[in-house]
Amino acid sequence: MREPKEIFEKYIGKGKTELESLECIDDAITCKFDELKFAEFLSNNKNLAEIWSERCSQMGSDNVLKGIDDIRMQMLHQMVSVLTDDEQQLLKDTIKHGCWGDAEYEFLKSPNEADDRSVETVYMTGYCTNDAKLGGHFEGRKVSSMFRSIYRKMCPEFHNKIGYAISHCNDWWGDGSGDMLFIRIGFDKAFETWAGCRTNN
Repeated sequence: MREPKEIFEKYIGKGKTELESLECIDDAITCKFDELKFAEFLSNNKNLAEIWSERCSQMGSDNVLKGIDDIRMQMLHQMVSVLTDDEQQLLKDTIKHGCWGDAEYEFLKSPNEADDRSVETVYMTGYCTNDAKLGGHFEGRKVSSMFRSIYRKMCPEFHNKIGYAISHCNDWWGDGSGDMLFIRIGFDKAFETWAGCRTNN
């Protein structure tokens, strides 16, 4: 088991953003890292620090995982705010009814437009967009049009195929049978909570 110091020296340091550092926190939790290190991690971001402070007062200062979930959920709400109400409902229907399984796919390294727009391959959960119709809200050509709009807004790179939290492939199986939507690991649970698939305990 790696020591907290080793993990935090690797992920939290000069030139590392809060979001880059966040990707290692789940791993760090298993090492029972020093909470002061996490406080230092939050110190440069007022919004994250306020969420953490509030969570500590509500749940206790050792509830690190819950604090991370709150941060991801705040980021999720910022991401989906660019979607119309119908587009949000279609995305929820896809997540609720189309869960396929996990694999690896490409996502942007950072959600910030000003940052490097290169990609990285990370674990994800995939959702079959054809199953969105099971939600009973939309059908026909309107669905295809709405998905194109969603991808333009949430998958800004590589011809609207790659985003930070969501990416997609229009022919995952190579036989023209359907489009797949992928959600980055960690954010998949947040999106499933948002879609009503699970409770945020």
